[in-house]
Amino acid sequence: MSDSVTPVIVINRVHPFVIGFYLVPFIKRVLAALHLSEGRFSYTFMGDEAIIELNAAYLDRDQTTDVITFNLEKKGEPIDGDVYINVEDAARNAALFQHAFDDEIRLLIVHASLHLIGYTDYSDSEKATMHAMQTRILQFVG
Repeated sequence: MSDSVTPVIVINRVHPFVIGFYLVPFIKRVLAALHLSEGRFSYTFMGDEAIIELNAAYLDRDQTTDVITFNLEKKGEPIDGDVYINVEDAARNAALFQHAFDDEIRLLIVHASLHLIGYTDYSDSEKATMHAMQTRILQFVG
């Protein structure tokens, strides 16, 4: 990342949860791995109820999900991204896939960040591409 320009990172905790790593340094490493040296990145951590409301209001889906990402950037300007991570779903996924809650949060941060730069996961091939990218980035940032 450039010394003169740095991304603005905002962390919002709407739901109480315990995390065993520092969010901002981790997010900075992820953004650096994606060559994002400027922009505004807001990560909001919430529970099922709040994310269902958000999902229904903006995506017309009355259900829970693990992450919702909005890229609000205007053409030709740095990314202006809003990421909403469901910590209750993250806990369920961590148990289901038998890994640590912190690892699931890391994965969701990377996954959402990829969405911000245009990756999608609608088809099986897109999911495979995103999964490969997530794995590479998580290995790179530690």
